[in-house]
Amino acid sequence: MPVSKTEPVKSLGTVTYTAYDGYVTESTYGVDSSSPPLCWRSQVGGKGLSGECKGESAVSLAVAKGQLDAYAGTYKSMVTGDVAGILKALTGAGLGDPDAIREAEKKAEQAAYMASEDY
Repeated sequence: MPVSKTEPVKSLGTVTYTAYDGYVTESTYGVDSSSPPLCWRSQVGGKGLSGECKGESAVSLAVAKGQLDAYAGTYKSMVTGDVAGILKALTGAGLGDPDAIREAEKKAEQAAYMASEDY
């Protein structure tokens, strides 16, 4: 079961990474209104930002930090946008972990199924 987004989502900013081959990935981060809030990342990518690949998902702080740390370090010269500002906002947001939420929901579904099949 996917994690639900609670509107409104506060946008934290966009970073754009341009690879050597011209492939562009634009990542926009936001925080929803749930409690605790979840981080949502929308990405659009393609040759010259053609949009051939796009999607949105809830990501953990660790996933967001991994991407943004790489953009701030190894790939700094290939990135535009306020990486440090987004990282700071995410770190201070007290984010929930969408992976832990999905795992808890899965365990609850399994427990309910097992209880209904109990003899």
